[in-house]
Amino acid sequence: MPFITHKSFWRGFFIFAICDLISFKTKNRKWNGIYFLLIYSLVLMFQNQLYKIAICFLGAIVYLLMKSKFKDPKLVFVFLISWISGISIGLPAPTLGLGLMFCYLLSQNLFILKWNHFLPLLTVLIFSHWVFGRLSSIHGEQDYTKLTFSIEESLFGGKGLKTSKENSQALFELRSFYNKYKDQTRSIVPDYPGFWAGADQLNPLISDWASPLELPTSVHLHFYIDSIKQLPYASIIIFAKYTASSLTRGQFEARPNSIFEEYIINNFKKINEGKYFEIYQKI
Repeated sequence: MPFITHKSFWRGFFIFAICDLISFKTKNRKWNGIYFLLIYSLVLMFQNQLYKIAICFLGAIVYLLMKSKFKDPKLVFVFLISWISGISIGLPAPTLGLGLMFCYLLSQNLFILKWNHFLPLLTVLIFSHWVFGRLSSIHGEQDYTKLTFSIEESLFGGKGLKTSKENSQALFELRSFYNKYKDQTRSIVPDYPGFWAGADQLNPLISDWASPLELPTSVHLHFYIDSIKQLPYASIIIFAKYTASSLTRGQFEARPNSIFEEYIINNFKKINEGKYFEIYQKI
């Protein structure tokens, strides 16, 4: 992932590089990058920029990795795990590796940090991370104050989870249509791949998520259409009217035109329709 093109990466990198240079010139070990990295992280936390903090920490780790000439196996491990954790379509940042990077940097600097100064700072850091990271910056969703609708009865394994009004209504309608045609082979197009995780039927199509990321070429699209063609007689396709990502934002963005949509409309019969989905049946 191109983390090195992000400004926060180089801020973390140069925070440690400059502190090392000053420490070397003045022979004063108090000039340590972790102090300034934590202060900068607290500023970002109050701006709800958790992913920038992770990228900043990664920059610091890369600097230390280069400084050690890749000879520290623990540092190499921390770098690889953190970097790999950011290889994601949904969250392209090493956020999941933030705790690992933080613990490594802390363990390397305990001889400098005094506990009577560090514990209050650590308390503020953890509290800020929870309040501003976990509550205010929820990936793919609106602000937590709008996530008040349960999806326990709509999504398999959704006990205890809450979402926005629009997304909750869409999931409830999806589950209703899915149950209504329980005696037939059902497919869901093009979104909602997570619905299949606990469903009582396997998805008969070759992809759970018919998006350009999953089906990037015409070859993939033709394979996908072939799997639609091979559906048994009277099979049901639950066709979303709007993109799932827009509903989580409280918007109604129409599904994009696609070659498989054209095939479904021309070769299946529309037998039902709700606010969020259309139902097509193979004839």
